[in-house]
Amino acid sequence: MFRLFYLLILLISFGCNKVYTLENDVIGDNKYSILKYSSKDHYYIFKDVVPAKLSKKEIIEIEKIIFPKISETILRHNKELNSKDNYCRQYIAVTNSKKEKIIWIQFYCGEVSNKELKLGALRVSDGGDCLFKLKVNLSSKTFYDYSENMEA
Repeated sequence: MFRLFYLLILLISFGCNKVYTLENDVIGDNKYSILKYSSKDHYYIFKDVVPAKLSKKEIIEIEKIIFPKISETILRHNKELNSKDNYCRQYIAVTNSKKEKIIWIQFYCGEVSNKELKLGALRVSDGGDCLFKLKVNLSSKTFYDYSENMEA
């Protein structure tokens, strides 16, 4: 069972030089947090949904689904800025009226404390090209609503 877990982690890398491991709120070198959905705080993200839980196994599955898009975005960003930024992630999981599990993910490349990351969805007035987000339908294994902030 333990070997199967590590095999899944290796598959996530899709031939990349870097293997993404999932331990103690870190994916590779990137911090992450799972936020609980609140209709009061996250009304702008979802409509007509209920909170859902997200397991580490599901996060690994999500990373497989989004890997091509996020790696393209991060590589482009790092090339444009001549940097090697790491992106923290925030996940919010819900179940929609069709009983599909939908996950909103926000990526941010700035320095964020673990406390800030877990308090709530990061809000920035500009964010530049250091902030992007998308939604994943875990039931259909697709992503959509990709958006990237741009320089002001």
